[in-house]
Amino acid sequence: VRSSLLRLNGVQITADKAFYDKSSNRYSTKAFHILDAFEINGGQGLREESYVRFSTELFSSIQSGAINTLDFGAYLALNGSVARRLYRYLDKNRYDGKEAYRIGIKKLAFERLGMPRHYYPSQIKRNLDKAHEELVDSGFLKKWAYQKGREDENVAYTFAGASKETSDSVEALISRGVTATTARRLVSKHGCELVNRQVQAFDSLQASGKLNAKNPGGWLKQAIEKKFDFSGVEIRSTKSDPVDKAVKVIGQKRSDEILAEATDEIMSLPENEGFEAGPGIRKKAKQIWQERVIEEAAAAPSRSG
Repeated sequence: VRSSLLRLNGVQITADKAFYDKSSNRYSTKAFHILDAFEINGGQGLREESYVRFSTELFSSIQSGAINTLDFGAYLALNGSVARRLYRYLDKNRYDGKEAYRIGIKKLAFERLGMPRHYYPSQIKRNLDKAHEELVDSGFLKKWAYQKGREDENVAYTFAGASKETSDSVEALISRGVTATTARRLVSKHGCELVNRQVQAFDSLQASGKLNAKNPGGWLKQAIEKKFDFSGVEIRSTKSDPVDKAVKVIGQKRSDEILAEATDEIMSLPENEGFEAGPGIRKKAKQIWQERVIEEAAAAPSRSG
């Protein structure tokens, strides 16, 4: 553990025009470390507990759902080592809601999965197909297919997508301070009906000023897990949409321009090169659009004046 923490403490991450700041809805270039500090206590006598403290940038990104986190339970449920490595690689590449992903089989096998470089394509496929079957059975992949390429044969993956109801429930939790991984787990375990009911109660308590929680996201998580009874809470309508009002202020044409700019900004990132704008990318672009529309509408009187 000590040697691992020492190595992590020396790692610096540089995100070149790829660090997403949720507070400003902008991508920027930022360099930061994984850990701020750690302390290991042991040996004789009474000592304080050991601890590890993540850097502020990394922890904030995890809390906001901007960093993809591995579903460790799903990972451990896979039996084959190739299936596990492939799951980790593809899970990273389906982030932001990509529906499909394609890569050359030699590049995948040799550079991403660590297969021996003397393997023939037929040997690569035999190893991959076992992993593919596991990932389809687990519900992670919908299907896969081999395709001819210019220099290398490709394998094209189609991910198993969540229903719109599930996606909306997960997004509702994330927007209220629940981490992305926890939000997906809560919806999967407790169902959309309970989650949506608790979210409505949460919104009503917050709007009435009766919610006194230092960590609202954590409180909402407990409300779902422990099935808090909100039968005595008056559920207020959440239909009032400040975005609609903002669009009326700035005009539909300008609103459409902002949405197009947000989509282009996300699609210009290196990891999205060669992909079409899938549901996840469109959802993130819409989030950015909503906040920028409201900001521009709020600034409109001062510009006109």
